[in-house]
Parts: sequence; C-alpha cells; structure tokens
Amino acid sequence: NPDWSKPFIVYTDASDSALGSTLSQKDENGNEHPIYFGSRQMSSAEVNYTVTEKEALVIIFVVK
Repeated sequence: NPDWSKPFIVYTDASDSALGSTLSQKDENGNEHPIYFGSRQMSSAEVNYTVTEKEALVIIFVVK
C-alpha cells in the first residue's frame, strides 16, 4: 500500500510497440518496493512516433 507521506518513484519506458511503467516507494531502510505496474500496446499510429514522442506518450500514460 502506498504511504502518502513519502515520495513516489516513477520509471517509464517505451519500446517499438509498447509502453510500460512502474510506481514505487522506498521504505525506512532505503529498499524500493513496487506499488503499481502498467503497460499497454501502442496503436498503429503511435508505433510511427519518434523516440521522443514515444517517451512523452508513456509519461502521459502514467499521469492518466
């Protein structure tokens, strides 16, 4: 369960055809624990995006 008093850590990645993300937090010992994993396939239009556009797309995916 998330601890709303601690900062969250977000990792994102975009491949040629999919988006992925992980949300995690560190415990009192500095160990990182995942809270949420998310991923999805890109649409036929999105696979044609540049690398920068794909990385921006995954950030939008995470925020939503």
